[in-house]
Amino acid sequence: MFLIGAGASLLVAAASVPLREHRLRRVRRDAAASGTAATTSSNPAGLTTRQLIGRLGITNALNGFGFGFLGPLLTYWFHVRFGAGPAEVGVLYTVVNLVSALPFLGAHRLTRRLGAVRTVVVTRGASVLMLLFMAFMPDFLLAALLLNLRTICNSLGLPARQSYAMGAADDRRRGTVAALSTLPSMLTSSVSPAVGGALMGVFVDVPVLGAVVFMAANTVTYYLAFRHAPLPGETSGGMRRRRRPTADASG
Repeated sequence: MFLIGAGASLLVAAASVPLREHRLRRVRRDAAASGTAATTSSNPAGLTTRQLIGRLGITNALNGFGFGFLGPLLTYWFHVRFGAGPAEVGVLYTVVNLVSALPFLGAHRLTRRLGAVRTVVVTRGASVLMLLFMAFMPDFLLAALLLNLRTICNSLGLPARQSYAMGAADDRRRGTVAALSTLPSMLTSSVSPAVGGALMGVFVDVPVLGAVVFMAANTVTYYLAFRHAPLPGETSGGMRRRRRPTADASG
């Protein structure tokens, strides 16, 4: 199992080697002083880099808490709650991974219709509801069905979330935004498994309900943080602006 994972990682690394990109050159002060034209970067959503990193950091920290409750403990939760063994859980995650790939094919249509921020909020909200219902399911099959529905909702919003973060960032600071905004989620997701695992001895549904609480907080916080910072071509509500037909010059 570990050797197959290592081999797959090496194949991904090999596939990345031929990729090329153009490095962005720094804008020099002497170019501005001499009056020569220089290409500058902008923040398309109207947020400074510090504001963008701060808001993404807060929302990602909440999401990290939720994922820490859910991710490492979910397989054990299925075993304790329903008596599911490795075979059942293995089949479930095979189906989940296959299902998670399909929504990416249509995610751009939803984002085009709702806008990036609203797409993230709607899909995250739906995935939180699926998790909440999953905690009250009487058998493994129903819980597995809701987990797959939750995966579909989450996959629909993931491209929008990633594209918004990169689209709202200054061209020269995209690497910084990606790294620093992700750091809080890495820290919080390392803490919550210990908390969730300790509390499972008292209340078995703690991993799922703990994930619901923090992921719901992430959804609300994300909306409050970015509802007034749309990307170019979107309104503050998230809907794409439609281009008005131009008048015929010939009259």
